[in-house]
Amino acid sequence: MRVFGADISIDGAREMLAVSPRAVRLPEDAHRPDDRFIPVRAAALAAEIVTDPAFAPTACETRAIAEAFSLAIEQESAGFARELDALFAQFNPHRDTDPRAEAGPGRTPEAERRLFAFLSYLLDKANYEQLSDVQIEAAINAANTHGMRIRVDPDRVERLELFVRGHAFIERQVRTWRSPLRDVTQQVEVYRRLAVLVRMKDEQTVSLKLFREIPAADLEALLPHATVHMNWFDRIKVFAGGAGALGGLASKLIAGAAMSLALFWTLTVALFGLAFRAFMGYRRTKSQRDAQRTHNLYFQSLANNAAAVHTLIRVVAEEEEKEAMLAYAFLAWGGCDDATLDGTIERWLRDRLGVDVNFDCADALETLGRLGLRTAAGGVVSIDDALAALERARLDPASRRYHREQAERRRTGHASGV
Repeated sequence: MRVFGADISIDGAREMLAVSPRAVRLPEDAHRPDDRFIPVRAAALAAEIVTDPAFAPTACETRAIAEAFSLAIEQESAGFARELDALFAQFNPHRDTDPRAEAGPGRTPEAERRLFAFLSYLLDKANYEQLSDVQIEAAINAANTHGMRIRVDPDRVERLELFVRGHAFIERQVRTWRSPLRDVTQQVEVYRRLAVLVRMKDEQTVSLKLFREIPAADLEALLPHATVHMNWFDRIKVFAGGAGALGGLASKLIAGAAMSLALFWTLTVALFGLAFRAFMGYRRTKSQRDAQRTHNLYFQSLANNAAAVHTLIRVVAEEEEKEAMLAYAFLAWGGCDDATLDGTIERWLRDRLGVDVNFDCADALETLGRLGLRTAAGGVVSIDDALAALERARLDPASRRYHREQAERRRTGHASGV
């Protein structure tokens, strides 16, 4: 069975810790993603470059090349969006058209493998990082969700892959077993974005879900094969009332001189009544826990399926625009070369905008190269030549196939073990 992106098995269901999620902290290096995402809009980034006196071009020239980058890169993204639309439509669980009435390969195993490869490529280009099996295992073993205990059953899943973006700490007001009556402030480790890509067993559809601000200790609650179970505190709360009443009844019977038949039946009826009361209390508490989990998932969900695909397509375009614009600006006007580009841009983002990122220098340089902006000497062309090259790239029909060809190349490379 393929689970978590690889052929593995997990022995049985795992018991979750029943304490506040803020009290659970995973090791710092257990699942820290390589955060390549630049948390600034492309237009705002261009405005910062315009107002920075370290760069030489005029504001008009900078805005012109920023717009040219946007048009050329969006042309590529639009072509990939059409490709993914057609591919994902065959597996979309929420589609409102009949796939049997459309031409295409249908829901074949090869089409499914291609879809997973394309979606993995899309998430990587959107600067998400795929969690490894070890990272997911660490999260599940240390996980806890708002006082709930979660069991996971991987036998229900045919294939599951998780991707994250953005690692941070936020503060929340919580109550713990040490402070049951008063809220305390604790730091929570979170993923700014989480993508869940899954196909369940005995289903022919594939689901893609995007979430925001997910605590690392709550990760397992978003897995499609996770079910809520009551913790020991819940069970004590449910059965304590029944046990107390039963104890009182038993003491009265023992105090009597003899147990008559009437008292025997009274005890029997009482036992059944208390058992039913405890069972219904268990069901009621479990239902409340399920409702709490549903509430959390509802307010942390961003997009599902086709909407998630289009959201990611837009993110890819934005990320490529930002990376290419920064690389061009620092190579053309900032006095950088390929060797110093990465560190210089990271320092500029930190000093100018107060954000720490691991700039994807290789991707940025690749974008400049394919758009025709690099010179033979390793620099970049002048701004006039750059504007002309970007216009040619925008009008070139082959640019619409760029992402598809890259995704196919990566898929065939993985399949061959490269």
